[in-house]
Amino acid sequence: MSDYSGTSVNPFEWPLVKFSFRVTIDGLPELGFQTVEGLESEITAIEYRMGNSDFLFKSKRPGMVSFSNVTFKKGEFLGDANLKDWWHMYAWEHTTNRNERKEILIELLDEASDVMMTWT
Repeated sequence: MSDYSGTSVNPFEWPLVKFSFRVTIDGLPELGFQTVEGLESEITAIEYRMGNSDFLFKSKRPGMVSFSNVTFKKGEFLGDANLKDWWHMYAWEHTTNRNERKEILIELLDEASDVMMTWT
C-alpha cells in the first residue's frame, strides 16, 4: 500500500484548473466555481422633452439600472466545506431574520490563476 505523505501530489484533492471563478463573500474563505451566470446589467433610457421646448424631438437620458440574478454553478468539491459553511450562515441569517447586505467579489481567472476581470 502506498503512502502519499512524502509526495507533493495528493490523489484526494481536485486540481483547481477547472474552477475559473474565485468568489469571496464577506467573512468567508474564497470559493471556487466553474461557471458564474448573470453577470449583466441594464440601464433603461428615459425620454424627456421640456414643455416649453422649441424642438420637435425628445432627448434620452440614463434611467434606473437593473441587475440580473447571479447564479454560481459547480462549486463544491471533495474535502472543502467553505460552501457548506456559507450556506449554513445564510440559512441562519434567513431564519433569524438578520439579513445583512454582503459584498461579493467575483474574479475571472486565467490558467495561471491570474485575475482577468473583477465584478463586485
